[in-house]
Amino acid sequence: MNPGSLLRRRFAGAALLVAIAVSLPGQQDARARIDALYRQQRFAEAAEALQAYLPAHPRDREARLLLGLCYQLSDEREKAESVFRQVVETWPDDSRSRYFLARILYLRGKLAPALEQAAQARQLGEPPHLIRNLEGLIYTESGVFPQALAAFDEAAQKGPQGFFEADLNAGKLLLRYGRATEAERRLSKVLDARPGHPEALYHRARARLDLRQYAKARQDLEAVLAAGPNPEAAGLLARVEKLRDSPAAVASRTIPENVIEDATEG
Repeated sequence: MNPGSLLRRRFAGAALLVAIAVSLPGQQDARARIDALYRQQRFAEAAEALQAYLPAHPRDREARLLLGLCYQLSDEREKAESVFRQVVETWPDDSRSRYFLARILYLRGKLAPALEQAAQARQLGEPPHLIRNLEGLIYTESGVFPQALAAFDEAAQKGPQGFFEADLNAGKLLLRYGRATEAERRLSKVLDARPGHPEALYHRARARLDLRQYAKARQDLEAVLAAGPNPEAAGLLARVEKLRDSPAAVASRTIPENVIEDATEG
């Protein structure tokens, strides 16, 4: 699996998914247990508990959305889509339900229907920064670079303080199209907001590798690995070390690294 795809799968939408769990009141024992299971990332058990809970509470929209998210995070995406569709059918004017349906359609590669649902969610009042960020992801998978970057830029501008996902996605997109200097700057912006964010560190290391900033790339990857095992980061670190020890790289060390970086960025 492509490292970027794996990391995207691991991190995409994490903050928003947690927000659903936080919204659960936890006043009833069953709901509190479900909330606890979700927070512990025991998604299969949380889904089972929700299946027992929902027949007696069929109008609990938040619980039904959480069931879809549990399936999504358990890689049971077909089940997740089915749940989100049922919620949309029951509450057709709920913007968040349509947003989650759009997200699962994107994750399942159903890009045109995902765009349609995202547009409807926007019309119903879903926050523009979330919609534009999702549209950027859809355009990225469609291979439409200008629209994707424009969507991420708008999402970053419209998002509240602390919303970093659009800059992260823009950085990865810029890397894909060989614009390493711009990517490094966008990913550094993410790390200013979220120091130590593993995905941002990993992709900034990729950008720095492209820019031949081997020492800085190594620093980023070592920070990722300090947080726990990460095969992708370990593999990239081995590549950085190999390139750093190449004859050309060794010869370049007679020139201060900042001079090399300035020349590269120019």
